[in-house]
Amino acid sequence: MKINLDEIGVKDLFMIGGLITVLSGFYYTTDARIASLESSMEYHTEDSSKVVILEERIANMDRKIDFIYDVILASANKETLIIPSDAGL
Repeated sequence: MKINLDEIGVKDLFMIGGLITVLSGFYYTTDARIASLESSMEYHTEDSSKVVILEERIANMDRKIDFIYDVILASANKETLIIPSDAGL
């Protein structure tokens, strides 16, 4: 099957040019979207590491608050035990 250059008309050239334009547009827009997603993933990765650090700090603060609460309860229980014995009850 031999293609004769005389048979290729202006319509065919426009069709080939349009096809090349559409495919190159698809390539460049897809490339731009992927680059945008990659940059946002780097941003979110930094945020997720900050969230992990904050969660660890909150857990540490919770342990300290629980300890303080236990000390206060133990102190309050000792005071209630001492007060009745001091009052002679």
